[in-house]
Amino acid sequence: MEDLNEAVQLFEASSRLESAATILHKIGAGEQSTAGERQALQWAGRFLAQVDWTAGRYGQAGVSGGLAVQATAVRPTFYNALIGIERHFRDAGLRQEKDVIAFLRGCYSFLIGGGAQKKHRISPEKLRLASLFLRELSQGLLVNLNRNGVPRENELLATV
Repeated sequence: MEDLNEAVQLFEASSRLESAATILHKIGAGEQSTAGERQALQWAGRFLAQVDWTAGRYGQAGVSGGLAVQATAVRPTFYNALIGIERHFRDAGLRQEKDVIAFLRGCYSFLIGGGAQKKHRISPEKLRLASLFLRELSQGLLVNLNRNGVPRENELLATV
């Protein structure tokens, strides 16, 4: 049952992050977000700030115990997703670690603010980059969920 609970949590996080990626792309295209979409962005911002150890004060935001557990399970995939889009960061001029950290903190702030451009101005290019990152993370979680077709160790032992 524990595996099923973890699978549900990973699927939920993946789905919510994919939704947030779509909303960011929409905002980057100049479209307005709905109240429900703003709530989805806020969840993504709080979640990512909890996942990212470099988030600084954003990572200290009050979160539920369930969200903290999800964040712990997602953390390795989060850092793999950052590595996966490293080229896109460089293309956007984010070549040093401090630049990426500043970008991510700005994204968390924007997301936590519900995507309000008035408070946290992010260029359409950076919104597309943030959307790409969230998609990469979401897809990585789905791969982990499926284990990419590789059986679990206990499944291998059961066949011996």
